[in-house]
Amino acid sequence: MNNSLKKKSPKESVRYLTRAEVARLLEVSPSSISRWARGGRLPFIQTIGGRRRYLKEVILALVKKWIGDQKEKRGDVRY
Repeated sequence: MNNSLKKKSPKESVRYLTRAEVARLLEVSPSSISRWARGGRLPFIQTIGGRRRYLKEVILALVKKWIGDQKEKRGDVRY
């Protein structure tokens, strides 16, 4: 069977990131991630233990949007 056609289980398709992982992706401190989450700028889920987890797909989409916004501000966008 072709692996690319195989359906992923829900557990395989959803990936959450820790605060440290998000901080590394965004090149900011982990405390900035906490502050942004508290302020509503970063969506998260809370684990039973009270830890925040961030959906990888959402964080990557935000990174792409923020990079695009920065390029637009600098005039790097070509039409």
